[in-house]
Order: sequence, then C-alpha cells, then structure tokens
Amino acid sequence: SARPRWLIAAIGGTVGGAVGGLLMQFLQPLMGPVSLIFGLPVFGAAVGFGISWAERALSSLRLQILEGPGRGSEFTLGKNTLIGSEGKCTVRLTEAGVAPRHARIFRKGSGLFFEDLGSSAGSVLNERKVAGTAAGVSHGDLITIGKTLLRVNAPGLKTGMASTASLAALAGLCIMGLFPAPSAASGLNAASAGRLARITQVDTSRYPVVDLYAVLPGDLRPGSIHGLAVLEGKKETSLLEVRDLKKGSRDAPLSISIVLDTSSSMRGRKLAEAKDAVYRFSRSIPTEARINLISFNDAVHVISTGLPASLIYRNVADLSASGHTALFDGIVTGSNLIRNEAGRKVVITLTDGMANRGESSMGDAVAAAENDGVSLLFVGLGPDARRVRLGDMAARTGGRAVFTSDPSELSTLFETYAAELSREVLVRYRSTIPDAPVVPVTLRLTSGNTESILNARYLSPRASFMGTSGTSSWVLFLFGFIGPVGLLAAGRLTSYNMAKDPFLLVEGSSRATRLITRVLSNDGMTVPMSIGGKTVLVNNQPVKGTRTLRSGEALTWGDTTILFRKG
Repeated sequence: SARPRWLIAAIGGTVGGAVGGLLMQFLQPLMGPVSLIFGLPVFGAAVGFGISWAERALSSLRLQILEGPGRGSEFTLGKNTLIGSEGKCTVRLTEAGVAPRHARIFRKGSGLFFEDLGSSAGSVLNERKVAGTAAGVSHGDLITIGKTLLRVNAPGLKTGMASTASLAALAGLCIMGLFPAPSAASGLNAASAGRLARITQVDTSRYPVVDLYAVLPGDLRPGSIHGLAVLEGKKETSLLEVRDLKKGSRDAPLSISIVLDTSSSMRGRKLAEAKDAVYRFSRSIPTEARINLISFNDAVHVISTGLPASLIYRNVADLSASGHTALFDGIVTGSNLIRNEAGRKVVITLTDGMANRGESSMGDAVAAAENDGVSLLFVGLGPDARRVRLGDMAARTGGRAVFTSDPSELSTLFETYAAELSREVLVRYRSTIPDAPVVPVTLRLTSGNTESILNARYLSPRASFMGTSGTSSWVLFLFGFIGPVGLLAAGRLTSYNMAKDPFLLVEGSSRATRLITRVLSNDGMTVPMSIGGKTVLVNNQPVKGTRTLRSGEALTWGDTTILFRKG
C-alpha cells in the first residue's frame, strides 16, 4: 500500500533539511555549525508536516486540467471560482466555444457545486450535461468544457473544520518562528510608513571593493556616528569611505524607475492623485537623480528614460487609464532600464490590483531585481493590492512596501520614499573573504550608548557552480550529478511512457496503477465491479456489472486514480 503523505512529507523535509544543513555548512562556515547541523533538520521536518497539513486542508479543494490546453495546471477553488475565456476568470480556457463566463464552482454550506452559466456550448459533469440548475460535485468528479477535461480534487471537502484548524496550526508555526509572519519591512500602512533602518543594496560591480547603501536608524547621520564597522562573517573589513547619498558623485549616482499602474481601475481620482504624487516625489529627491517613467495596463509603455527629476511631471500629465494589469512585466522593464547603471538603483511601483496580464511572473520580477542589485519599493492602493506578494518581493530585494486605501495619501507615501532615499548613506569597503560564495555582511553602528546592527548577504562575483576562484567545491560538483540522477530515479518510479501507455496516473501509487492496467489490458479495457475485493469507480460512480472504459474517463481504485487516454 502507498505510504501516507504526511510520512513522505516528514521524511522528505528531514532529509532535505539535513542535506541543506550540510551544504550551507560548506558554503557559509562562519554561520555556526551547531545551529546549521541540528537546527535545519528540525526545521525541515516541521516544514514537511506543514506542507502535509496545507495540502490536506487549505489547498485540498483544487481543480486540475487533465486534458486540453494547460494540461497539468491546478487552480485553488475559492468560494466562487469562475471558469471561462474572460481574463478575470480564475480558470481561463482560451479554446473556441468557451464563453467569457462559461461556468462556476462555488461553495454553499459544507458542499461544493458546479453550475453552467447559460453557455451556448454547455458543460458536462460525469458524462451528464449540466443546464439550468447547480449540481453537487465531490472529489474525483470530471467536468468537460469544450475539449478541456477537468477533475475536482477535494479530498477534504467533508472536513468542515479543516481550514480553521490549518489556519490555527500555521499561526502556531508563525509564533514558533518556523514560518515567520511578514515583518514590518515587508508591509506598512500609511500611518506607520516612516524610515525603516536596513541595508538596501549591495553593489559588487567593482569587487573586491563593495558599496553598501543603507537607511540609518533614527536621526543618525555619518557625522553623528562615533563608531562604524563593516564585518564579513566575523572579520572586520577595511573601510574606505562613508558619505551621504544626497551629496552625489559620478561613481554613485541615483537611478530610479517609476512604474505606474494605468489599468482601468485607476481611472479618476486614483490616477490624478498618482500624477500629483510623482510630481511631489520628483521635487523631493536629489537633483542629480535620473528617472525612468514606465506605465502598464494591457502592455508596458516606456514614457521617458534618463530624465532629470525636474522634467518628469510633464511626461506624467498625459497618462490615462484603461485595460488590465501587466504588473510583473512593468517591474521587469523598470529593472532592466537601470540594470547597467552604476550606484544606487531603485524601482518604485504603484499598483491597485493583482497581475492579470503579461509574460512575466513574480519570480521573474524578483530575479530581474536581485540579479542586478535593484531595490523594489511598492505603494499599494486599495483592498485589491496584494500585500503579502508585494511585501515579499520588497523584502527579498532590500526594499519595502507601504499600503493605503486613501488616494490622497499617495503623495505622502512617495515623499516618504524620497526622504528615505535622500537620507541613505554609502559605505564603501574592501572585501576580506574572497573565497566565500555567499558572504554575510554586518554593518555595526555606534552612537553614544546605542549600538545598531544591520545585516545583509551577497553572492560573491567570483562564485560559480564549482565554488570560487580560490577553491574548488567537490561537494557542489557532486550535487550536480546527484540532482539529475535523482530526477531520473523519481521518473522511473512514478511515471509512464505515454507514447506506449494510454494510462495517466492522476493520484495514488504507481504499483496500484500497474495492477489496474494489467487487469484492464488483459480484458480488452473491460472494467469489473471490483479488483482484489476493492470497489472500482468510473468517473466517481460505482461500476454496475461490467463496462468498457472509454477515452477521457477516470478510474478510481482505493486511493489511486488513473485517466484513460486513447488516440
């Protein structure tokens, strides 16, 4: 029989934590061996259990595309999940014949229901056409819309307290520190959007000379600091220069991309206040700064590049709102425009919604910024701004995110960012750890009886898959071979050659699948009432007598479900 998923998750998390601990121990010997060797396996086991709970409860209601465009995609089922060709639909099907709002799956009480919304082509639930009224659905039910076959994955549907219990469990993990809740650095309301001390950017373009850009705590300025030191690991570096960023210089200019949401939801007062906020921002930042202006709706539009701050407002005045939200494409474009600039690089994005257009993903947007030392700052407007996502992107790039529901507060938030950028300091030093791929940096500040510690990390420009210029990492070299071998082994255990085998394992064990397919193949695809004493279900319905399995049908035996595809 198949091993329980919670056991697999626990074992996988423990092994992954142990391997990660050993790898991190090699890469970062200065972080402390005891905490890495013993702490990460425990953390890995906890992550494994957390994944198991999340899969069984919070993510237990899902819709999977088995056949058709987007095959293999899964969608979380909320209270009301729209299916259709319209961009706002959670499950978007673009093939011909699918109505803009074709159907929906919704929760009512403790049940789950499917309803065709009057489409001309109609919908099929378990080979029965659905029209007029909503039909109840359960785990394993099959829905056909056009040429797309979808399966309802809802093993926890009858567990009414599952979501509540899982939320409580995850909240407990946050308290325990295993899954930290979003920090103040990742999302602030307008009322609390003051300066947040942090290292905002690490510039290694002139390595081994490294430039740190930082927002200092409180009212500290370089002249009021009695002691300042930069440590890489536990070793103090050679400090070369400390100065205010607002004083400017040729080798440390300020480059900014302002990325504005001009989708249709920004019409009227929102866009007017956004234009005024950009104008006020441009008057508050150092005059040496160079600004790129980008807008996005269905596509990204580069309005101007490399202009002085004083000339920005006239390019903002003609912006209008329409279309959808290519948010991540806008961020990637903003990062790319300043990627090759020297000095401080910032992308400031204003949005009031989630991304629903474009070719880039959230990961692409973060990678574009991280790879080129760009900080992402966000201003989220209204309830549809995705606080967790924007906050996470900001935290991963040395930036921050602030939010407001009042358009009149946009100018205040932009001026806060301008003041913060104007008060940043540049700390230049010479690196002392040339052979460490991942370098931990600590900026230690002393003023009077107060000591402040700011931390960051950066990837050494000399790092590579094989280690660094000074060392050869046989461990990393070995992992390069272990990964592909492991993937091949996993593929042998859990998949079939679909060119020869018409059966697709949807869930369950490959051993059970082999038994089922052997029985069916020997009997001309005739499905019996039971196999090995276990009842057989076709399209989630018990088999009466015997029947021939047809292409597109799902067969369930115990915990295993397979899809039959022929031709």
